[in-house]
Amino acid sequence: MKEYIVVITYNFDTDFVAIKCKTYEEAVEKLNELLNEEIETVKRENEYAPSVLRFADDDVTLVYGSGYTLDLKNVSTREYLLQDCAFYKIIEV
Repeated sequence: MKEYIVVITYNFDTDFVAIKCKTYEEAVEKLNELLNEEIETVKRENEYAPSVLRFADDDVTLVYGSGYTLDLKNVSTREYLLQDCAFYKIIEV
């Protein structure tokens, strides 16, 4: 039986979050819940909206800077990685 793990890693810290889910749908829901909580925290504490780059339902990057967008035609331009980022992924196990 497949299970899924929502993993959040950071490019500025060695901490990570890992949450096991029974279904892919549950994992996507959990990923979005955690993402929305972090977005609201940044808005409340820092008074700006961080950038959300959604590559897929199971692959999202939260950029702790505003104004960054995802340009799928030019993925080699990843200037957002110069900012603090959180990487939200779902891994099948």
